[in-house]
Amino acid sequence: MLPTTIENYRSAGTNKERTVQMMLAAAPDLRIRIRLAANEFLHEDIQLVLVDDESEQVRHSLAKNCHICREVQVILSHEGSLTIRLALATNKGLVDDVKQILREDSDLAVQQQIICQSQLDDELVKDVLRSNDYEIRESLAIRKGISSSTQLKLAQDKAWEVRKALASNEELQEEAMVKLAHDHDPDVCSALLDRSDLSHQALKALLQNTSFIRHKTNSYYSVRMDGAPKLDNYLVSFGEGDSESVNLKLSVSFPNGSQQSVTLAFHANNHEYQIDNAIQLIGWLSRSGSKR
Repeated sequence: MLPTTIENYRSAGTNKERTVQMMLAAAPDLRIRIRLAANEFLHEDIQLVLVDDESEQVRHSLAKNCHICREVQVILSHEGSLTIRLALATNKGLVDDVKQILREDSDLAVQQQIICQSQLDDELVKDVLRSNDYEIRESLAIRKGISSSTQLKLAQDKAWEVRKALASNEELQEEAMVKLAHDHDPDVCSALLDRSDLSHQALKALLQNTSFIRHKTNSYYSVRMDGAPKLDNYLVSFGEGDSESVNLKLSVSFPNGSQQSVTLAFHANNHEYQIDNAIQLIGWLSRSGSKR
């Protein structure tokens, strides 16, 4: 007897008999058709029936099935429902030409999803780097496994959002890390500074990035004092013998005419705290009335 309810579906749900599956595809119970659409042994004829199912939930379940044939994948890639195309973009069983269709999807979210899901190859990387949408290139920048040469190209991307995403990449390599440390955008540098694995060479480059330190200083004081201070002088020196030792000196002029400076020696670890500590110490000196 054929199953007619969800309770007795399981016993026949994996049956490869085409006739049984055809009966299940016509079942009035929506839950049965959803479960059937996810069946890894689904006959191709039945896939073609379910791809036209009136229920979006059934088609969504089919789109996530890694065993659907190429013809069904192509049909689903042109679905009017964004939800279904997004589900298809996560499918690990997609053929190459369907992946290409989804890379050119009218919706940016689908393009991003297929880039995150697809196996990296030279053609994919070239297509993404040529994209005019920075969000697409950003999807590549956050991916693991991108080569050092690709990282360097992304480190020079015209969009700061892409460079910021790369700065947070778990597998960021030394050369790209140092390149980003010279970036003119403070958000990119801040993302780099958040890294616990920031190399000493990258830290040195970051500390020598005067525009970034000026931004950090001005940002700190602009919300704490009347009038923005001016960063007069900023010097970085590196201790001999101990490659991790760094000396940081800041000199700031305040709107009231006072000037403050401080020198702080620290190590590469906990670098963001140390830079903020130096900036805050200058503020403390100003409020206390001390001058140097």
